[in-house]
Amino acid sequence: MITRIVKMVFHPEHTGLFLDLFGKHALNMQEVAGCLSLQLQQDANDPRIFFTLSTWQDPQSLEAYRQSELFRKIWTLVKPLFSERAQAWTTHTIYDGKN
Repeated sequence: MITRIVKMVFHPEHTGLFLDLFGKHALNMQEVAGCLSLQLQQDANDPRIFFTLSTWQDPQSLEAYRQSELFRKIWTLVKPLFSERAQAWTTHTIYDGKN
């Protein structure tokens, strides 16, 4: 299992549009084979900064999504809204807080 963390910084005037787009596509994203969960977080101090945290069954599932028509469609709509280049990390969970 892996987690993909993507940091996105938007032009202030585009945050509402991003939230609308995310709302329209979140269910489709979660239904992709191998996607176990999807979260959207907003920075507590800077409302222009958002993070997606998605958990995937394996790296191949994430890569299949990244090569999909759904990803290309969403990315084409969202990318022009950025004020900075997006940053992404793929991580393995070491500790999840459960006993």
